[in-house]
Order: sequence, then structure tokens, then C-alpha cells
Amino acid sequence: METRAKISQITKILRSWLSRVNTDFPEIYLVGGSVRDYFLARRINDIDLACPDPEQAAFQIAKDKDARIVSFKKKADQPCYRIIDRTNRLLSLDISQIQGESIYFDLKRRDFTMNAMAFKIGPGGKTEELIDPLNGFSDIKKRIIRVTGKKAFPSDPVRILRGFRFAAELNFTMDKKTLAEIKIHAQALTSSPAERIMYELIKIFSLDNSSNFVKTMDNTVSLGKIFPEIKKMKKCPQNGYHHQDVWSHSINVLEKCENIIKKRTEFFGHHADKVFENLLSNSRLPLIKIGALLHDVGKPETRGFSKKSDRITFYGHDKTGEKTVGAITSRLRMSNRDSFFLQMLAGEHMRPAIIINDKTSEKTRVRWFKKVKEDVVPLVILAMADVMSKQGPLSVESGKKKLLKILAGLICEYYEKRKNMIEQKNLISGKDIIPLGINPGPAMGTILKKIREAQELGLLETKDEALAMAKKLNMYN
Repeated sequence: METRAKISQITKILRSWLSRVNTDFPEIYLVGGSVRDYFLARRINDIDLACPDPEQAAFQIAKDKDARIVSFKKKADQPCYRIIDRTNRLLSLDISQIQGESIYFDLKRRDFTMNAMAFKIGPGGKTEELIDPLNGFSDIKKRIIRVTGKKAFPSDPVRILRGFRFAAELNFTMDKKTLAEIKIHAQALTSSPAERIMYELIKIFSLDNSSNFVKTMDNTVSLGKIFPEIKKMKKCPQNGYHHQDVWSHSINVLEKCENIIKKRTEFFGHHADKVFENLLSNSRLPLIKIGALLHDVGKPETRGFSKKSDRITFYGHDKTGEKTVGAITSRLRMSNRDSFFLQMLAGEHMRPAIIINDKTSEKTRVRWFKKVKEDVVPLVILAMADVMSKQGPLSVESGKKKLLKILAGLICEYYEKRKNMIEQKNLISGKDIIPLGINPGPAMGTILKKIREAQELGLLETKDEALAMAKKLNMYN
């Protein structure tokens, strides 16, 4: 797993910082993710060191390198010192205090065996023997995520999500005993800091294959502790257009979302790059996946039965779901922007199918594009994934292919026609129509609104045309 490039990278970094380390220097170790990534031949972004006296070591290194020191605490009982290069702020290393009586004790307190290894650093910053008390190197070779011990999760339950994140990032498998420990301690996630939970979830859902690990998270009940609303979704059967209950359908929608994003060129042609750029901004990529899991969260509360059509109904589940998602995002202390986005996905997820209806007026179509703007991309992808996931006896496969093509066309329509119209400046302002005898007030506002609508519909292209319309509207008033 090692490569000369990666070995030389870490050696170069250590020697640049620790070139003056000698036998009088406090014992110091390269630890954690730095060692793991060294063996995985991954790019090493963070250099973490451990030392019995981190303050002395930090000040000595900073003095030798004329660097700056920032002290902070990674945990309440763990002082840490960040040494930052004055000429390049991106170059830094962290030195924290060894926890317990020795480096061995420290490593055994960590989360997973692959993160519980250390290299002793010798004179000149040279790495010496590997310290691997829990066989982390062997687990890396086997591509296994294995918890360090029975105290790992109780001491920090968010490590459960970190484990899934590592498994997804590295394409590793969770050890069976580790999964069993997760089931035992998943309840503790309910009292863990929401901000840390969301940090891990965003990391997981940012990955291409998150749906595979979401299923495992669900099987270990950890996902249900974060989203207790899942329980009712699992017990909620649907109508003939679906072949799954609400929750299984939602996971299927997540899978289809990832598939559409992966095959975006096939679905969106030359707009594929714009689609992906859209998803990479404002955390839309991970959030659309969370939205896929929650888009039908309002169904259990709105489930009914129509004797007339002899079908199960979910009238108003979109707006009920929007309110429920609002409560979820508040509980998880999400930002206002992210909360609004997820609520919008739940509340608007059925609208694309309505917008493409032949009976929908051009004015309604324009208003919808103006309302959702750039969010049309994730909304359409969600709508397409929803259609693809319906495989009940009333769902016709040939009709689905046609529908998917029309839905994908909404994104093409947005980029080719609607975006410029929505973003263009008003042809005229209030000042322009005062000479026409239109004074500031409600009447002026109504006239300007109608002119803007006509502009967005492509009925007006010049200032003169807009002024002529204003004059005509004023005559009718």
C-alpha cells in the first residue's frame, strides 16, 4: 500500500518541521489519521503529533522555525498546540498531549484500530518503529473498520457516524463486532451534539455511494436514532403505484438520485457540467440525498383511503412533510439556508410533475422557475428519482421513460431560456413612469409587477415597449 511518493511526502513534511529534533527533545510521535493515510498512500492533509509535554515541544519547534502557535483544546481534557508557518498559513501541525501513562494507553483510547497507530519520531524528524498495539495495520490491509474496544462508543457516540464515514470514504467493511457495538450504543446519539452529527452526515452524503452505507446505518438502528420519524415511515404501505412502504421507497429514491447524478451526461447532455456545479454549491449534493430520504416524511400523518377510487391516498403530504422537515432541521440545529432548502424539497417535490402538464399555463411555469431558481436542478433530480422508484402494478414502464425525458427537459429549459429572463434587470423603474402621470403608490406597484411578468414571458424586450405597456395599463386604471 505504500508508495515512494507518499513516503517521501510525509518524510519531507516531518523533516521540514522537526529537522532540529535531537536526543534532548521530548519524546514525540506521529499519530492517528496521519499514520493511517501514510499506509493507504493517501494525500496527507493533517499532521498530528502526540507528546508528554506538548507545550514545551511546540514552543521549541516554533522557535526553531520562527512559526506562530495557537493553543486550543480538542477535548476538555486534551490541550493542543497548532504550529503555523508564518509564510504559508496552509502549512501547520498539531501537537497534543499523550493521554494516559504512555503512548500505548493513548492509542488504545482512540476510536478505530486503523487510527490507533503511531510512529516514534527520532533525530532530524526521521520516523522510527511503528507502534501498533491493536493490529491496525493488519485491519487496513484487510480493509476493515474495527472499533478499539467496548469503551470507544460510550465515551463518544459520534464515533459511530465517524465509522460509517470512514467505511464510505475508504470503501472498507465494518467489522461484525463493531456493528454489534453500534447497535448497543446507538441510543446515545440522541444526546450527542447536533452540530457534530450533521458534520458527519454531510460528509457521508457527499460521497458517491452513500446509499449503501445508509442501509447499514439503518440496520444498526443508528439512523433511526437521528431521524425517529423513520419508524412510522417503515409501517406505512402505499398505493398501487408503489411496490414498497414509504421508507423502503425513500431509500430507493436516494439510490436513484445517486444514479442520476453519476449518469448526469446521459440524462442532461451538454448541461451535465452545469448540473454538477449546481450540486457542488451550497451543500446541495449531500442535502439532496438527505432530502430524498425525507421527501415523503409527511405520508404517515396524511394516509387515508378513497372509497371512490378504491386507493390509499396521501393528500397534502408534501406540505405536511415540509413542516415535519422544518422540525427535524431545527432539532439538528441546521443553518437557516440548509433548513429552507430541505423544507423546499419536501414541499415542492411534486411540483415538477405538475409544471410539465400540458394544462399548466405559461405564466404559472414562469412563476415556478422564478420561485425555485437554481434549486430547479435538485428538485428535478428528486422528481426523476421518485418516478424511477415507483414500480407498483399501476406504474407503466414505457410511460416512465417518456416522463423522465420531459422532467429532464426542465433543467435544459432553465439553462437555455428561463435563467437569463429571471436574472435580467427590469426594463423600467418607477422613475421612468412618473412622467406618464403614474405616481408612487399601489397602482404604480401593480403596473411595474405586470410589466415584469410580461418581460419574463418574453413579451417585452425593450424599454420603449415597457413604457408603452405602462401607458396602456395606466389608461385602463
